[in-house]
Amino acid sequence: MAKYTLDKKTLKKDAIRDQMLNLVDWAIRRRRWVIGGSVTLVVCVALVFAYFAYAQYQTGQQAAKFYLAEKAMNDRKLPEDKRNAAATAALTDYLETYPDSTLSPFAWMYLAEIYWSGKKFDEAGIAFQQVLGHKQTGEFTRHLAVIGEAKLHESQGRFDASAESYRSLPEDKYSDLKAFNLGRLAVAQHRNREAKSQFQKVVSRYPPSRLAKWASDAMSVLP
Repeated sequence: MAKYTLDKKTLKKDAIRDQMLNLVDWAIRRRRWVIGGSVTLVVCVALVFAYFAYAQYQTGQQAAKFYLAEKAMNDRKLPEDKRNAAATAALTDYLETYPDSTLSPFAWMYLAEIYWSGKKFDEAGIAFQQVLGHKQTGEFTRHLAVIGEAKLHESQGRFDASAESYRSLPEDKYSDLKAFNLGRLAVAQHRNREAKSQFQKVVSRYPPSRLAKWASDAMSVLP
């Protein structure tokens, strides 16, 4: 059987071995730097995991506190006035603790509903404004707040302000809703020609929306 041998000349030409030995030598001579860098890397990774764990904990805490407020709102064992008082206290406490959370706009919307049902219209208006100005408010929630604000203006006889709120809604998503409500507001202000024009927009659109029948009925009773 043939024997394979490596002479000194061949060993000297082993590039991979030489690189490995050089790396080991470099690491030994710079062992403090290598150890320090390794420790730093471990610490950074630990901090990242700690941050995500803390974020998840905070999210859980926020959700639990918000759930208590929702539970208070839906506690049908209590009379309405006491239920609203308990829900208002819980929602206010949540907003004081987590004013900038993703659930804060919903808390303000709940407060607006409670204030409105209790005929506290000024407080309801402030709550809607808080939703509209909150940096965590999503697009759909913002539009709901605009509609709520429009209804609030209308209930107080501020028809022009209500119409302005409806007009601020995007046309592509709320065209029929805008036209129908602008028609109603025009009727309330005895502007029948404008009202017919708005109702006609709803009736003429294809495919017809659920508001088309109401708009048609409204047109039929106008002089």
